[in-house]
Amino acid sequence: MNNHTARLLNVDNNGQMTGSILAKAIAEDVAKGLIPCYVVATLGTTGTCAFDRLEELGPICNENNIWLHIDAAYAGAAFVLPEYRHHMAGVKYADSFDVNLHKWLLVNFDCSAMWVKNATHLVDAFNVDRIYLKHSYQSEDPQLPDYRIGPPLISEVHANMDILGAKHFKKGGPVQLAMIIAYFLLLLL
Repeated sequence: MNNHTARLLNVDNNGQMTGSILAKAIAEDVAKGLIPCYVVATLGTTGTCAFDRLEELGPICNENNIWLHIDAAYAGAAFVLPEYRHHMAGVKYADSFDVNLHKWLLVNFDCSAMWVKNATHLVDAFNVDRIYLKHSYQSEDPQLPDYRIGPPLISEVHANMDILGAKHFKKGGPVQLAMIIAYFLLLLL
């Protein structure tokens, strides 16, 4: 993406990117001959825990054929608790979604979860398509492992929710404790 111009957008008084802010920026860029192609919305920014208005941003991105990535790196782990899932309203518009599991879910630093609407885009982006990796017995059968994304060709993953036991991430667990502390600190402001 280093050949593309990135633009930082202003936010409202609550630290949120809104539909009107995005629509105005798109119109300005198009008027300058630019082609907007990618928007990063946040669900819980690290600095202020602000949540962008996905229900406003999503339709605008869809109408303009713009990839919508949702960065939930900081606060996304809270969505394991049903009482915080309302913050995900509008997530259906996402083309990709990322959560850094190490921030609240007690896993190693390099553990991050990324979801993409169309997995082919992800596989194509990281495809190592070399002749020496091809075999005559390959097929497009989805039951067979894909050599392009096997353990030798991807980063090591140290832990997952099965190992840790998802039972610890319920009411009264570390995520809930973090939320209680956050509310307490908010009251002190």
